[in-house]
Amino acid sequence: IEEIALRCDAIAREQEDILNSTRDNEEIGDSARREIAALGDLPKRKIDAVCLVSEMEDAWPQSFGAFLLSVQAGLSIEFASIERELPDAKVFILPAGDTSRTCTRTAWKRLCEKVRSGASLIMSKGHNSRYTEFEALTGCRIESSCDADLSCRVVIPGVDRPVELSGAGEVIISAVRAKTLLKDDKGRPFLTVSDYGKGKVVYINAPIERTVVERNDCFRETDTNPAYRVYALAADEIGVKRLCPGKSPFVCVTEQVEQCGEHRMVGINLSHV
Repeated sequence: IEEIALRCDAIAREQEDILNSTRDNEEIGDSARREIAALGDLPKRKIDAVCLVSEMEDAWPQSFGAFLLSVQAGLSIEFASIERELPDAKVFILPAGDTSRTCTRTAWKRLCEKVRSGASLIMSKGHNSRYTEFEALTGCRIESSCDADLSCRVVIPGVDRPVELSGAGEVIISAVRAKTLLKDDKGRPFLTVSDYGKGKVVYINAPIERTVVERNDCFRETDTNPAYRVYALAADEIGVKRLCPGKSPFVCVTEQVEQCGEHRMVGINLSHV
């Protein structure tokens, strides 16, 4: 690693100093280089899903949240603009938008056609985002949407601590055609799945990606808010074979497939231990 990709703040510059063995960090820099060199030339990593990014609103928080949830859930993702020609992927993730202009109607119809043709979609929704033919796609009907503060708890079987979500805005839905996988503490559908043509749609009734960015308890190493488990359940429902499904949420795992068919896995410890 010759230099760090982003040099926008003091922390990035300090990290670059470590990697370049400047100042008093020669031992750390040399150790990092040896570990990276020992990996050799890795083939391209296996991608489980493509996260779609809006070009019409500030999509940084929800895209970052989708990345964090995916890493914790054991999914390897890449990003693509929802406005451009969509890649040939089996699974797409559409994080909750902030406005009614998350994407153009053309982009939305293109995504729906992908799902209708056999792709799967994991999508979430905030109270401000609007999508045409929402009920036809998700199998859920929006009963009401308001600016009331979101505060809900979701119990996942086998998980000690409930998922806790908070934020601005609340959407109340009913599962018309969809199957309810999880309910919130008020007994309302929270995670649902439905067929759409040849594909499947898993719907999360909360802007979960932005919520995990705004809260700090999703990344504590003790008493962790298990929001990532929602992504894990969604992935399991549509048949994504996750890497190390029982792994710690603080270990990032990627899988590289060699031309000979062998699989190489790389794990990165994100904890303080």
